[in-house]
Amino acid sequence: LVGMVDVPFEIKQVTISPWAYWSLCSTGPSSLRLWRLVDKQLRFTDPIPKRKDNDTMGLRFTAHCWYDEERVAACTEEGEIVVVENGEVKRIIKGIHGEGVGLTSIVSTARGLLVGGEGGLISAYARAFDENIYFHLLHRFTSNNTAKIIALSVAPKEELLAISYTNNVIATLPLDSLDLQRDKEVIAPTPLPIGFHSDVITCADVCAQKSFLVTGSVDRTLRVWNFLRRKMEFVKAFDEEILSLSLHPTGLRILVGFKSSLKMFNVLANDVHPCTEFPVKPCNEVRFSTGGQFFAAAVAHRVLVFNAYDFTCIAQLSGHTVLVRGLGWSRDDQYIVTTDLNGIAYTWSVESQKRSDTDDSRKGVSYSGVSYDSATNSVAVYGVSRSAEGSLAEGEITIRCLMPDREPHIVRPGVLATKQPTQRRYHTREIVLSTVSQTLFVGLPNGSLFLYRYPLGDDAQPYQRLEIHDGEILFTILTADERYLFTIGEDLTAYMFEVEALCEGRSVSRKPFNYGAFDDVCYMLQSDVSERAREVNVLRDELNSLQLTKDREETLISQRHEEEKAAIGRELQRDIDTLQKELEGAKGKRSDIEKAMVDGNRMMELAHTRAAEELENQYTRRTEEANGKYNQLRIERDDMIVRYENRLFKLQKEQESEKRRLDDRAKDTEGKLNEEINALKRRLVEEKDVQDAMLDQAILDYEIMVDEIKSEHQDLLSKKEEDLSKAINASSTGERDAERLKVEKGNLLKHLRERDSKISDLDSTVDMQKRESEAQKKEMAVRLESINVAEKKIQQLKKQTTELEKLRYVLTFKYNELKREVAPKEKQIEFTTQRVEEMDRELEKVTGDREQLRRMLEQRHDKLTAVQSEVSKHRQSVTDRDRAMDTMLRELNEIVNEGDIKSTIYQVKNLLIRYDKQEDRADAVVEENRIAEFERQRTYMEAQLSCVQRQNRQKESNLRFDNQRSTAENASLVKEINELRHEKKLLANKCQLVEAQLKDARTSLQRASVANDNHSRGTGARASSSLGARAPSPAAEASSPIRVGRGQLIRGPTRALKDISHLDSEKISRIINQVERNNAEMERQQEEIVRLREFVAHLLNRADTYKSMYSAEDKARHQEIQSAIMKDGIVK
Repeated sequence: LVGMVDVPFEIKQVTISPWAYWSLCSTGPSSLRLWRLVDKQLRFTDPIPKRKDNDTMGLRFTAHCWYDEERVAACTEEGEIVVVENGEVKRIIKGIHGEGVGLTSIVSTARGLLVGGEGGLISAYARAFDENIYFHLLHRFTSNNTAKIIALSVAPKEELLAISYTNNVIATLPLDSLDLQRDKEVIAPTPLPIGFHSDVITCADVCAQKSFLVTGSVDRTLRVWNFLRRKMEFVKAFDEEILSLSLHPTGLRILVGFKSSLKMFNVLANDVHPCTEFPVKPCNEVRFSTGGQFFAAAVAHRVLVFNAYDFTCIAQLSGHTVLVRGLGWSRDDQYIVTTDLNGIAYTWSVESQKRSDTDDSRKGVSYSGVSYDSATNSVAVYGVSRSAEGSLAEGEITIRCLMPDREPHIVRPGVLATKQPTQRRYHTREIVLSTVSQTLFVGLPNGSLFLYRYPLGDDAQPYQRLEIHDGEILFTILTADERYLFTIGEDLTAYMFEVEALCEGRSVSRKPFNYGAFDDVCYMLQSDVSERAREVNVLRDELNSLQLTKDREETLISQRHEEEKAAIGRELQRDIDTLQKELEGAKGKRSDIEKAMVDGNRMMELAHTRAAEELENQYTRRTEEANGKYNQLRIERDDMIVRYENRLFKLQKEQESEKRRLDDRAKDTEGKLNEEINALKRRLVEEKDVQDAMLDQAILDYEIMVDEIKSEHQDLLSKKEEDLSKAINASSTGERDAERLKVEKGNLLKHLRERDSKISDLDSTVDMQKRESEAQKKEMAVRLESINVAEKKIQQLKKQTTELEKLRYVLTFKYNELKREVAPKEKQIEFTTQRVEEMDRELEKVTGDREQLRRMLEQRHDKLTAVQSEVSKHRQSVTDRDRAMDTMLRELNEIVNEGDIKSTIYQVKNLLIRYDKQEDRADAVVEENRIAEFERQRTYMEAQLSCVQRQNRQKESNLRFDNQRSTAENASLVKEINELRHEKKLLANKCQLVEAQLKDARTSLQRASVANDNHSRGTGARASSSLGARAPSPAAEASSPIRVGRGQLIRGPTRALKDISHLDSEKISRIINQVERNNAEMERQQEEIVRLREFVAHLLNRADTYKSMYSAEDKARHQEIQSAIMKDGIVK
């Protein structure tokens, strides 16, 4: 269980959002709630604004559906659609099916909504792009079924809509044909042929020879079911309610009882046809006999027996004084058992029309169902007690086994009836007996089916109980072979059981009845037969006309065949003469063809030999060139890998040191934060304990003080009451005592008022203390809030720690980028590796070409073999023709030598025909072989041609790609060289500037030190020399050199001293180190430029190798790059 909540309102539907399992929606007659599952608790939101009377805008909700993640559409009994989005009502669409027409079901689709309601109306709404409209009407469907729609369901692919009505009808509506751009059109739902009754079932019966179950209902329909085929045969609707029915054992006729009369119908294939009508009204119970020759109808308190063939009344059984509720026939059709509402059961002899009182002493029981056992002449009846009698309660069900001249055996299942039989409008049949399995089946008002062993004993218990229906079981019916049992309940459902399965191993010994032998037998109307006969005659006439047409066409075809045969004979004679002439010419051509074939084979062999030698030489040359290039590239790759690994090892060490520094810093920060958190927690606990102790003490003091004051007041009040009672008793002593008592009473009242004022003061004190307590609680809340603020600060510090981690990640990323920038050899290594791989692919391609050439040579050899075999075949065919020609000439000579002209002509003709057929067969075989060989050669050549074209296209694309890549690489290298040159120039200018500054700084430092020495020496000299000393002359100053340490004045500009006056020695050393690093970097850049220039030269040399494969544009580009590089070298 995830979550549960009790609600004070009714809920009819609950759905879970298909997009979020934690979101739910519920609707009831007066509620629409959106639920959310949070921490295993269901919390709801009411999107409908309430009125003053707590009414939900006067809406009564019936259904709802989700059509988006946070959107719900609900329909109401007022015929409106409420659109809810994010827990708020956005729009109410009114007048869906008209004013006052309610909606009962709603379902969503990908395109919009489908809404169903009263009157069988369905509306399709499509989504609108305008958020203020939400939906607009697309289609409206009407149906012949005007019942209320209770449910709608859409197929997973949204191609079909299933509709359920209140009258137990299910219909389907195709949705895949709807077009959003088409105008409205009327499409009616198609009902499925599986609907059951929509109202109370009043009667039911089963056929003996056919697998038919017939049911009638208050809905005025008669339904025929085939229980073996699991389908409904047909439905017949009448103008009035059906009260009773009985099916003939053959299944060809049926009796139906109405209020106005009893009618017999003939059962057709898909309908019933009226047969006759009996003046019996109202007929509430009718039963065919076991053999079908009689039927009995109950009319009030009388029973009429009719002959089923001549429809005459053969008996009228009168003896009951109240309504007859049950009829039962014996198996030999000699006896009828009847029961009534007074608890009387009679057994009647059909022939003598005499009765025997089976049971007439149960005046407090009303009988309904009855079953007769011919083997024991016993009757099983189903009764309901009309009043409490003895141990029987009012309405209790009893089952009685009645035997002649014996006391009945009574069984009490312990179930009460929902209605008395006298209160029922229609008859029921709750009991049925199986003689083969010796079981009594009893249907009870609680929907249970009890199975008893028969004959019954007193207080017998069922050996099996089945909970079947949701309501009372009205009919319990057994088939004639006692293999199938049917129960029909108040819940408008019917169940079928196999008796063997219900009897717990009690197998039915009777052989199963062959229903299939009679299922196809039915009545047919004469009009239908006549119409079918007319259709058969029409079809027979059409068949005769077609036969005549066929005969005429066959005659014409035979005549045409004879004419064509004669024409073919004449043409064959002419062909024989022509073939004799061609045979002579063919002999001359044979020798020429043989010579030409021999010469062609010799030339082909020479051409194949030369092609194989050329391919072998080309393969050897290309293999040597590829090996040389591969060795050179492998040496360069090894060199680059070594340099790259050294640089990478150095960078890894730097990264590890930086990472350790950041980790130490993070640990220190985390330790400080944890200490602050612990201190705040300890302070919070201490303050909370102090506040709790203060609050408890204040409350305890207040309670003690209130108790003391209350006890004092109680004592004082009791004393005053005693004094007052004494004063009242002594009031008779005189007026003075009365006056005194009055004065004392006034004083006491005054004292009481003072006490009351004190109590009010104490109450105000209590209120003040309560306010102080509330203030302290608020202060505690403030402190708790400060604690929360501190925890939030802790969370912020943790976030800052996380940000530091992210910063570390960013620094690592930048470090890796710097690493890639510092090590530019990776691209070159990758490029070299790619070139090596390309060379490997080229070697594989050359190997593949060699294999292909070898296969071509083998194919050529096979072709030569095939040609030689064909030549041998031609030779064999020529030899066969020569042999045939010699044989024919020999036979002609023999025929001519016989001398008879007529016989000679016929023999010559036969001979020519025979040889002509042989020649045709031989020519046909040769032609077929020639055509097959031609097709094979053509297919082979086409395959070879497509393969060569594909290889050429692949080679061209590879060469084009190599050229473009080389051009791009050259351009990138030139760009990189220019950038390096520009950077070098900037570094050189910067170095010159720094060197000049350094030179000035050193000069200024030297002058400053000399000035300091002179100043110190000059002070001592002035102390010992005379004041009359004078300065040297300018000429002497100019001629004498500068000597450091003599105290002389140094002349020159003071700009350098001003520049370095604010610098210390440490900063100057940093400047010097920076200058040295810049110089080292410049040297490395110069080395890198030299290396790149060598690599570009190497690429250009390689490009010269493939220069012949370049296009004109590529050659021009290559020449431009080479000239630019040469110019750069000259400038350098």
